[in-house]
Amino acid sequence: MMKCEKAQRMISAYIDSELLEKDIADLWAHMDSCQLCMTDYKGLKKIQEAIPAEEVNPSSYFKMNFWKRVEKEKERANIFYRKLIFLPAYAAAGLVLMITFFSSTLLYAYKSTIKDSSVHKEIVMAYVEEGVLTASLTPMSCARLFERGIGCIEKACAKKCENQTKEMGCGQCGKKCLKDGRRE
Repeated sequence: MMKCEKAQRMISAYIDSELLEKDIADLWAHMDSCQLCMTDYKGLKKIQEAIPAEEVNPSSYFKMNFWKRVEKEKERANIFYRKLIFLPAYAAAGLVLMITFFSSTLLYAYKSTIKDSSVHKEIVMAYVEEGVLTASLTPMSCARLFERGIGCIEKACAKKCENQTKEMGCGQCGKKCLKDGRRE
């Protein structure tokens, strides 16, 4: 059996001739047994009959404008769609430009660092050859030079070994200084 809520929704559709034959039979079966739904149906039917269904014929100007507007809306939607189609391509191009910019910046910074470290290496080597740094070289300072890209400078290690009195190495080149100033 149909509930009143469903029947209430179907009454309006029935009055507007929008129900299927099967649903019409179910609705009438319910209204025959439910006085409330039958009263609602009669009230809606009276309202529909009281309001004259006036058929309006639009002017030819309206019809012509209507179809022009429809075509214009189609074009506007089409233009928007065409713009959206290229959106992923624009995003990809922008991403490629950003990656190129940042990678070139990083490459420039890297090359500058390498150039600077080679300058540092030349300065350190000059001091080592003059004997200025050899007295102050320790395993830690040699390790710091290695971290900065200068590496464990073999000449510095050799000079340090000449001044060593005990067995010790810088730890970077893998060679040990012997007590007699030679390296292993």
